[in-house]
Amino acid sequence: MADLTTKRIRLRRLFFCLILCIGIIISCRNLIADLADTITVGDSPVGICVNPETNIVYVTNFNSNGVSVIDGSSHKIIKTIDVGENPDGIGINSETNRVYVANRISGTVSVISGSKNRVINTIETGNSPRGIGVNKRTNRIYVANHFSDNVSVIDGKHSRVIETIAVGRNPAYIGVNPETNRIYVTNSGSNSVSVIDGSENKLIEVVAVGNSPSGVGIDTELNRIYVANNFSGNVSVIDGSTNKVTDTIVVGKGPMGVSVNSDAHLVCVTCFDDEDVYIIDGVYNMSIDLVSGDYAPTGIVCSRKMDKVYVLIYEDRSVAVFKFIKIPSNL
Repeated sequence: MADLTTKRIRLRRLFFCLILCIGIIISCRNLIADLADTITVGDSPVGICVNPETNIVYVTNFNSNGVSVIDGSSHKIIKTIDVGENPDGIGINSETNRVYVANRISGTVSVISGSKNRVINTIETGNSPRGIGVNKRTNRIYVANHFSDNVSVIDGKHSRVIETIAVGRNPAYIGVNPETNRIYVTNSGSNSVSVIDGSENKLIEVVAVGNSPSGVGIDTELNRIYVANNFSGNVSVIDGSTNKVTDTIVVGKGPMGVSVNSDAHLVCVTCFDDEDVYIIDGVYNMSIDLVSGDYAPTGIVCSRKMDKVYVLIYEDRSVAVFKFIKIPSNL
């Protein structure tokens, strides 16, 4: 209990300092952040997503083969849903309230009804599905098959694979820009990002990035793609209009998870090896270090209103919830 209390104090202090720094740089002077809660989930949480319409959070627990369903208001576990073996990537279509979970060992995607909190379908994909991206406008789900070197395209209406697209070696995670209908796939084995045209389900570009790219996030307003290069310790910034790398931002060791808030133009990056979390100002492409310490963060997601950030703590089997609070501008 003493270790947990010390950890919370350290996290709270460092997040407060972080927001002060962000306020100076990007005029967020009326925000502070506080560690609001720590939620115990299953074994080895790796994937997370939030339904902004229902305020429900979903977490994949890799070694306990389940998905934790969390009430975003109370931070209470609503249910734990059994899925396939070694669930990894997770995505949601907030329009249909369907959640999609990639099961690595099973070679399947579990389809969860958000209204019923149960698996309603299981779809066979390629070998070792890892990352998932969802375009809610087209109701298409994209699955990175890590050992098949391809992406399965699922029709969300009929829950079936309608196309398989060859990409680079060992595709890891997927980002989708619904504004442009472009899909970005990180290829950890070929140090590249495959760009797919969602209207034709065709590969249109391959962009060279850093060593072993992992997580990917998209600022849909600026049309910028942020790629965490796990072995390079940096983030590649891709211009979505030209498919060119325009900047490389140094972060900590082992960057993994990426989440972007397009309204605030803030990019959150977890660094597993350094046990840090970084926030990048997407306007100026500047990074600010969050030395959280004593835990290995994996997945991360920012709420749509940027009032909360959820960080997965892999070894502690938990989710750290940081809440952003508005303070009067005259203080």
